[in-house]
Amino acid sequence: MLFILAELKSALSNKYVVFLLMALSLLGAAYWKGYQHEKRALDDFKQAITATAKAANDAEQQAFDAQGKILVKKEVQIQTRIKEIQHDVEKVVDRPIYRNQCLDDDGLRDANAALAGPSSTRTP
Repeated sequence: MLFILAELKSALSNKYVVFLLMALSLLGAAYWKGYQHEKRALDDFKQAITATAKAANDAEQQAFDAQGKILVKKEVQIQTRIKEIQHDVEKVVDRPIYRNQCLDDDGLRDANAALAGPSSTRTP
């Protein structure tokens, strides 16, 4: 064991070996610092991507919510129009039916308004 220590002591006294060890130490330290720097940059990049994806997802969800509200409003308008048509049909059906005419003037006007769609104006 003493022989190995003596060999190691004589090897360390050699200037080239000391220089080589110092160079390897500096290279290792530079590698470690670069590794830490790149790891930090990668973490920052991941956080930026996550934030961007979350913002895009939130914007998409808001667009879906807005479209859903529009759809509900249109459905309510359609249901209201259907109820009006059903009420008018019941009102027309309650009237006496004439021999050659199936619909009187009010019934014909309501039927034409229903065929024209919601853009037509309805007369009472």
